[in-house]
Amino acid sequence: DFSGSAQRAYTLTGPYGSGKSTLALYLSSLLSSNTKEREYATNKLQKTNNIFENFTSRFNVNHGWVVVKHVCGLDSPANAILVSIYTALNIEFDLGTVKTFDDERCLEEITHSLSNQPKESDGVLLLLDEMGKALDFQSRSNKDLHLFQSLADIVQQAKSPVMLIGFLHQSFSDYAKNKDVTSQKEWAKVQGRYRDLSFNPSIDESLVLVGDSITKDDDITKKLES
Repeated sequence: DFSGSAQRAYTLTGPYGSGKSTLALYLSSLLSSNTKEREYATNKLQKTNNIFENFTSRFNVNHGWVVVKHVCGLDSPANAILVSIYTALNIEFDLGTVKTFDDERCLEEITHSLSNQPKESDGVLLLLDEMGKALDFQSRSNKDLHLFQSLADIVQQAKSPVMLIGFLHQSFSDYAKNKDVTSQKEWAKVQGRYRDLSFNPSIDESLVLVGDSITKDDDITKKLES
């Protein structure tokens, strides 16, 4: 729910193998600046009229959004996310220099980058796949979640359209299960900055997803039959 809502930061929580990464890819295609890619994804969505109407009424897509596709790993998330934003927005940078930035400097650069979007874009969509790995890194490194709290605030306060979606296997507090109760409560508070959406498709929905991904090549069929 983008239009008519102040909420800009979300988490999508679901079990392993439920198709969260596939959903991220599909959403990026629906908002893509590549016209052919966007039309293909939109045609798929039109099969479900209600969803199509809701989507088009909530997202203003004319030229397409800049999609920042970031896969989190077990390394410093602030620096890695900044590099992905630089890359998606075609901002020149020196990797060696970026690696020297602390979290505060990274957040400053992220704020500046998101406030200087390309004029021809409709907005910026920041997808944090495997976000749990970044949370795990923060937990193991005994760091707090100031980074993700600030990141949500940056997105919320951006003057240009910006949307952040993080993909998780479990809640924020579960990644801090080895910490004391106070720390777990603090982690849960940070998740309050994000609107959490549960994602657990049924077996039938998963089968439809798999079926749509399978295509038939007539040339191969003819060769096998000959």
